[in-house]
Amino acid sequence: MKKNLIYIFLSVMVLSIITSCRKDAFEGTATDENGTTYVRFVNSSAKAPINELYFTPFTDVKKIQLWDLRRDIHSKASLNTTITVTLEADQSTIDAYNTENDTDFELLPESIYTLDAPGYTKTATGYTITFNPGEFARPFNINLDGSLYDLDKKYAVAFKVTTITGDAKLTNVVEEKTIMVTIGIKNKYDGVYEVEEGTCVDANGVYIGDYPGAAYYDEDYPRQYTLSTVDDKTVLFYDISWDYPNYIIINSATGGATNSGLRPLIKFDLSTNDIESITDYTGTRDVTNVSGKFNPGDRSIELTYKTLSGRLTITEKLKFIEER
Repeated sequence: MKKNLIYIFLSVMVLSIITSCRKDAFEGTATDENGTTYVRFVNSSAKAPINELYFTPFTDVKKIQLWDLRRDIHSKASLNTTITVTLEADQSTIDAYNTENDTDFELLPESIYTLDAPGYTKTATGYTITFNPGEFARPFNINLDGSLYDLDKKYAVAFKVTTITGDAKLTNVVEEKTIMVTIGIKNKYDGVYEVEEGTCVDANGVYIGDYPGAAYYDEDYPRQYTLSTVDDKTVLFYDISWDYPNYIIINSATGGATNSGLRPLIKFDLSTNDIESITDYTGTRDVTNVSGKFNPGDRSIELTYKTLSGRLTITEKLKFIEER
């Protein structure tokens, strides 16, 4: 009986060792030794491949990272090789963006910045980038001279990968194949605002709300606007909270929304912070009887104006929420 117990014990031990050493079958390819190394632009922006950068006004020189070019390696052997990537400036991307968004971005002048990006070599049409063994990222930094930046203009750069020499290929992800960076200097009125209260009444004092008729006005409060820099004293309206963000009022004679309406362009007096004028960015709506001001202390804005030939009077108070 004692011998039988010993045999059973030994059998259990052997079975346990065999079970613990068992390996599940591997299906697929080991990514650390096989596969493809891909080169891509890193862009965390929700608008990729567009990367929007905004800065408060400055007169010194700031180091700014425009993008990060990376190689996603598939093995240690691949990382220990040298690859060369060629980038070409892509003016067509800037032109297409301007057409689609009704903007006027210009190529960032080389006279207002210097390159601060080791590994990048300037060419006649762009740059070549060398990834040495052990390197997987190449940030593209510039030193931008704020004293030379023209606030009346909007600047951008755009590049695409044209060739890769070495053990790597261009990414298959469309948004990571090219990069466009817009560089904006914000004026002091720029920001995200919440409209806590406001009214829109017609010439007879009747409140105009969200209803089928000659016009729609979004009466839901609170809601949020962005006011984006146009030049050093002008901002352009965008309604984050409404279905028609480009317009504070839309035309709708038949009760259905159209693509026309009023999009306020607000200009301030830099010395007094009073509102100099409010005009329609689309150029189709009249705006009269303008008054209001920006309060530097809490960065709030009060404004009143009339539109639609004086038929509608709009009064709003905007509370500053955060930087855009």
